[in-house]
Amino acid sequence: MTRPVFKAPQNDVVMAVVGLQLTHSQLKAIFDRVTNSCVAGHCQPCGSPNVHCYVINQAALVLVSSKGEKEVGQSLKEINCALVEAMVNQSALTQYYLYDFQGICIEVSRDVMSFATRLVAVLKSAQAGPEGDSQWENTLKFASLNTQIPSEEAIGF
Repeated sequence: MTRPVFKAPQNDVVMAVVGLQLTHSQLKAIFDRVTNSCVAGHCQPCGSPNVHCYVINQAALVLVSSKGEKEVGQSLKEINCALVEAMVNQSALTQYYLYDFQGICIEVSRDVMSFATRLVAVLKSAQAGPEGDSQWENTLKFASLNTQIPSEEAIGF
């Protein structure tokens, strides 16, 4: 569990990050000990029917649940949306909108043809023909039959 420490006046520069490292079993043991003890005598512990208790982080991800392991790692908003909205309205949670820019696929429409599309005709011609020879091989054979190699005199040597 970590928390950023901001510089006082602006609150926009993170100066440090402080945290505590616990195993999940340690956190669950502390959670069970605290939430299942009743000091006042007339309270309902988290193990009671119709009572659900959670430990969440700032992103409202469930770290520990009284319902067991199946809810750990899920967003509390997926489990109980009304509870999260009430916590936001009472300023117990702050709602942030985050965007995963690496996960967004932006389709780009191009009016100009790419140079790579010129290779499509070449690759299609390399597919095998009915005689077993590829059309590319036939094209090369035809080109070599109809090509005359110029003499050295014609080139200027």
